[in-house]
Amino acid sequence: MQGFETLDFDGFHRRELPARLAGGFGRIAAADLGDTAPLGFRLHERTEGYTYAAIDGTVQVLAGLDTAAAVVVLHHEDWQDLMHELRTVFGLLYAGKLEIERGRFEHVERWWPAMRAMLTGRAIYDEARLELRDRDAAALDLHRSFTLDDDIDDIAHYLRTAGYLHLKSVYSPPEIATLSAEVDRLRDAAIPGDGHSWWANDAAGKPTVCRLTYANDLSDVIAHLHEDVRAQRIAAFSGEELACVPDRMEGHSVILKIPHAVDGLADLPWHVDCGLGGHSLMCPAVLIGVQLDAANEDSGRLHMRAGSFGTSCHMRTLDGEMGRLEVAIDTEPGDCTVHYADVLHAAPPPRVDRPGRRTLYMNFFSPRLFEHVGPGEAYNDVLGRRDDGVAASVDQLLDRQRS
Repeated sequence: MQGFETLDFDGFHRRELPARLAGGFGRIAAADLGDTAPLGFRLHERTEGYTYAAIDGTVQVLAGLDTAAAVVVLHHEDWQDLMHELRTVFGLLYAGKLEIERGRFEHVERWWPAMRAMLTGRAIYDEARLELRDRDAAALDLHRSFTLDDDIDDIAHYLRTAGYLHLKSVYSPPEIATLSAEVDRLRDAAIPGDGHSWWANDAAGKPTVCRLTYANDLSDVIAHLHEDVRAQRIAAFSGEELACVPDRMEGHSVILKIPHAVDGLADLPWHVDCGLGGHSLMCPAVLIGVQLDAANEDSGRLHMRAGSFGTSCHMRTLDGEMGRLEVAIDTEPGDCTVHYADVLHAAPPPRVDRPGRRTLYMNFFSPRLFEHVGPGEAYNDVLGRRDDGVAASVDQLLDRQRS
């Protein structure tokens, strides 16, 4: 890909990667791996490859695949995308480009945060050791909310420390009523396969819209939302040069929480928005969620893991008891949630037998993303929704491959 170095498989494993590991990246990775068994990679056009093994407090690159508990086979282009973080192991799995000729995907997944540390030196998220501080060096109030009238530096510091914000009363009741009517109109007009909607099936097998994409193409009101000075101010809190280009990356999208979804991606477990790929292009990025309804435990509120952005995470092992830095955000209509694309967040299902919250999202990305992702393209395209608009979860995809 333009702008990224072309990597030689042998040269990378014999020289460049060992140098990164010796420079400290191997120590970061090994601390996470413990006694995890080695992982091997080879290219489709070759019979031999290289094995990564945690040895003596670091990671070593070993020639050959004999000791690898799992072996991944990739085409050279896909291997390069993985090394440059243009794709993740999850993105390659969904695209049908990740072949595992020995072992199971779960072993590859276990290695993935360590691999990112090996490649970039990125820290691995550890709630037990992370301390987040406000501007006065006191412990950060993880449940604090702001308004746009509050001190700009306080708001910016909070976002850049926690990775998320809760801004109250950004949009007026009449504005929310107008946006809600537009969203309801688009939801009622949606049909599977229309290119503007995701679907899920409830416990009775009834198909229901769970996400609208490129809503800006179908609504003049929504189309200009990102041009409002409030949205521009909020994106600027990141301190990054970001732009909203709604003709790609699914444009302005709407999350529609539905009860008792059993098939589809209506309820997302812990994830990051660059979880399928593109971290090196899109991050840091800021997502602004305009809350059209009250969000609470009953309606399926958003959960965040404070301080997780800029790290690597074991996402699918986080479900269960409430984490020390886990925050559930209650909002009212007109509030905004703001988060970095790579902060860990989750969207549990509603707890009542009625539709839950609706949230309209605007995404602000680094301009370099738009040099590589064209109009109508998005990293989520790899999810490969069926003709009925339903996409599989990782667990469902793995079950299908094994059956």
